[in-house]
Amino acid sequence: MNDVIELDLSKTKTDLDVYYEIGKAFFNSYGYYGTEINSFIDCLINIHESLKKREKMPILKIKGYKNFKKHFEDNIFFEDFYNEFGKSGFEIQNS
Repeated sequence: MNDVIELDLSKTKTDLDVYYEIGKAFFNSYGYYGTEINSFIDCLINIHESLKKREKMPILKIKGYKNFKKHFEDNIFFEDFYNEFGKSGFEIQNS
């Protein structure tokens, strides 16, 4: 796994779009990463378990942050997204 994981949210408009993009960023394909917040958390826990063996967690670079904020800022998912990745030890960079 790379030291930087780039998550492209520049075209996302729905929660499912975000989950698909997360799967793509982590698995290089539109792998399953949930369809709602609880399944997202379950998937993230599994990824965290395999990543914590690394010396340093990868940086999660959010490409298209302005679009993500525009479509999700008023949605609790926006806060949950950052909280859950943060709890898993990811450093997040918005671009």
